[in-house]
Amino acid sequence: MKILNISNMPIWLWGEGKGIPSIFFPQREFAARGYEVHFLCPLKEKESRYSLTEGIHIYRFDFPFNFRKSIYFQTDSLSGRVKASILSNLNWFFLQIYLLIHGLKKGIKIKPDIIYAHSLTSVFPAFLVSTVLKTKLIIRVYGTRQLYWKWDDVLYRIKECRDYLTFKVPADYFIFTNDGNNGNLLAEKLGVPERKIKNWRNGVDREFNEAVPEAKKELCDALNINPASKIIVSNNKLEQIVSAHGLSSKIYFMGIVDRHVIKNILHASDLFVLLSRYHNCTNTVWEAMSSGCCIVTVENDQIKEVLTSGENTVLVSQENIDQLPEILDTLMTNDSLRHELGKNARLRAGQVLESWPKRVEKEIMLLENMVNIQPRNAGQELKVNS
Repeated sequence: MKILNISNMPIWLWGEGKGIPSIFFPQREFAARGYEVHFLCPLKEKESRYSLTEGIHIYRFDFPFNFRKSIYFQTDSLSGRVKASILSNLNWFFLQIYLLIHGLKKGIKIKPDIIYAHSLTSVFPAFLVSTVLKTKLIIRVYGTRQLYWKWDDVLYRIKECRDYLTFKVPADYFIFTNDGNNGNLLAEKLGVPERKIKNWRNGVDREFNEAVPEAKKELCDALNINPASKIIVSNNKLEQIVSAHGLSSKIYFMGIVDRHVIKNILHASDLFVLLSRYHNCTNTVWEAMSSGCCIVTVENDQIKEVLTSGENTVLVSQENIDQLPEILDTLMTNDSLRHELGKNARLRAGQVLESWPKRVEKEIMLLENMVNIQPRNAGQELKVNS
């Protein structure tokens, strides 16, 4: 089977080992299965030209108004917002053209069986390429931001009309990350047939479950922190809050780090806090669970399918978010409670989270069914769970 991926993002968004594992791991598993995997994406500023050994063929291109190669500032002033809007639209326009041109060139040469459009930004050129080549099309959606939650806001729908229109593309399947943003419900609202919707939770890297005894010492040495200190790790946007409250000496911003460092940070931490308003069923939460972190996050229906407040996590409702300081203080001073919640989170991860190979197996079954390849488990009925 030949797969052509058409993406607005590289496999590793910020360099090898740094970025979105839900892009990389499936490609690795496809190649390991023996598929011919091709990945077309734009070149990002300062991106290393890494070559993967897993058999993935990567093609990069530059294009006009590629933001990461331009002097680009967005301010709160009216002129700044106008400039940002103009540049954003020029970026989108030229990216569509270049993805289409390069996608056609590679597609004609490769003759793929399936085309993957990665994220809503890549849908229109991927659709046109699949139409010209008469091949199958999958739209892989990693997140739908606020598209579902702000549907009733007419001005927002007008502003984001391009993304809403992508759901009208007659793809063979839409594969959503079940992250709490309700992309599957948005697709149904916009008329995508239920049979074409797959809403799958991300897998987890089982390496995060391996103990790292020296993790805290290594992290404290690197940041010159007292090893007796308690450590809270979070991936929320906190820079402005820290600056406003003079907390720079107590809070460290690590920037983009590779997965080995992420693993060490999680194993060194006493608490993991994620306060995303709409979605928190993310790679970071799954990796924190696997690492045995005590997790504090926002309560919503999706996270409650995985974690139970008071048993293996602490869930905070939006209405009670002002109680967060008291909750954190309680957890930081109650070692036994914190350790118990972390231990139970790790156990829960083993019960409900799939490894990446197992998660991708569902996708592989879907692909083989699409192109009429006999499944590996010959003689058994092919089943793909939503």
